[in-house]
Parts: sequence; structure tokens; C-alpha cells
Amino acid sequence: METENVKPYKKILAWQRGYQLVLETYKTTEHFPKEERYGITSQLRRTVVSVVANIVEGRAKKSEKDFLRYLNIAKGSLWECEFFLELSRDLGYLNPEEFERLNELQAKTAFLLYKFTESIIKNHQNQHSPLKPALPTKQKTPELIFGVF
Repeated sequence: METENVKPYKKILAWQRGYQLVLETYKTTEHFPKEERYGITSQLRRTVVSVVANIVEGRAKKSEKDFLRYLNIAKGSLWECEFFLELSRDLGYLNPEEFERLNELQAKTAFLLYKFTESIIKNHQNQHSPLKPALPTKQKTPELIFGVF
């Protein structure tokens, strides 16, 4: 595959790891109880798809501010994913090995997304004036301005 034919979002490491999480989650949840098809199975699958879908949609936006907003939504979906993984483990739907594999992918995706977000913010601050805060604040910290940690 030639690099010039690769969609820009596919070059993002957080998207790549997140996509692995999607594939593994779909495979692993195939054995969840049938009565959970529209419950935990659906919710867990939707959260992992939301992560990569928001990276894709955000990447298509014209401004860095919009892109960062979508990356922040992806981060929220990763937290939701973490909750559903823990719940699935505690209900006995995931064995310890399955939980560890998915939880590790989730954590690596979250770390890569955090680092990617921070690099966008830092790059923007080095080249331009700081992005304006979404909400007026007295203290201008990255957490308050960009909603990232």
C-alpha cells in the first residue's frame, strides 16, 4: 500500500490502535450472552467504534479546534469502554485473559490519543497564538482550555 493512497486518519497511531481494539472487541463479544445483544454487547461495541469514528470525523474538520473537540469525544468513549470492560469482567462475560487483552488495547489507545492531542496543542501554540478557551475561565490551563488531561 502506497503512503499517498492512505487516508490521513489511518496514519494516526491512536486510530490504528483503536481500530485493533474495535476488531478485538467484536471478536470477543461474539460469545457474550444472547440476552446482552442489545445491552452490554451493543454498548461496548458502540463505544469502541465511537473512538475511531470520532478520530476520523475530527480529522476531516478544517480547524484544529474542531479536531481537538472530536479527539476529546473519542477520549470520553475510551473511558466509557473502560467501564464496560470492567462490568463485563465482573459479570463473568470476559475471562481474565480477554479482559487483560482488551483493557491493554484500551489503555494503549488512550495513551496514544493523549500524546497525539498534546502534540497538536503544543504545535499550535508554537506556531500561532493559543487556541481560545471554549468557556471563559480565569485560570488558563490546558485542562480548562482544551478539555484534555
